[in-house]
This record gives sequence, C-alpha cells and structure tokens, in this order.
Amino acid sequence: VHSVLNRTPVHLIYEIILVDDFSDHGEHRSETADRLLTKLPKVRCLRNSRREGLIRSRVRGADAAKAGVLTFLDSHCEVNKDWLPPLLQRIKEDPTRVVSPVIDIINMDTFAY
Repeated sequence: VHSVLNRTPVHLIYEIILVDDFSDHGEHRSETADRLLTKLPKVRCLRNSRREGLIRSRVRGADAAKAGVLTFLDSHCEVNKDWLPPLLQRIKEDPTRVVSPVIDIINMDTFAY
C-alpha cells in the first residue's frame, strides 16, 4: 500500500481497496491493521467472512470498485516509480485493452535489483 501511495501521482489514485481473504493473524489483526490502513488516504478494507481464494477476492474488490480502470496487486508486490502512467496511456489509446507491466525481480538473498 505504501509503495502505491508513495510512487504514484496522487491525481491518478481514485481509491485503494484491500481485500483480506479471511487471514488469520490472531486477535490483533482485525482491529490494529484495519484501523491503521483505513487512516491512509483513499484506502478501504474489505474482509471476507470465510476463505474465498484469490480470484473470488479479486472479484469482490472489483465489484466494490468505483474507478473506471482497475489494477490488481498481491500482498507481496510493490510498485516502482512511474509504474502507472505507461499502463494508463495504453488503456487511453484503446479502452478495450488489458495491460500488464514488466515485473522486476528482486534477489531474495541480497535484495539486489
């Protein structure tokens, strides 16, 4: 969430929807995480009442979305500087497009790019 907020021009973010697929982080998860995350600008948290899986969780987030363009990120993903404008430009050229970014690899041992 922080990488999206820190590396995306603010005028390009309509909303950020986080879908918690019934994660189990003990009794502290629900109150602490939701309270902190919802204090971030434009962030909404949805929590599944049971484990639904990746695709159903994405569909739930998409159904709740109000923006005209949706992007999906998994919890282990982080965006890079200037990640969104090239994707939006391609969609602007042809609104029927489905676009995907180049995914950079970070070495898990050295964190080298």
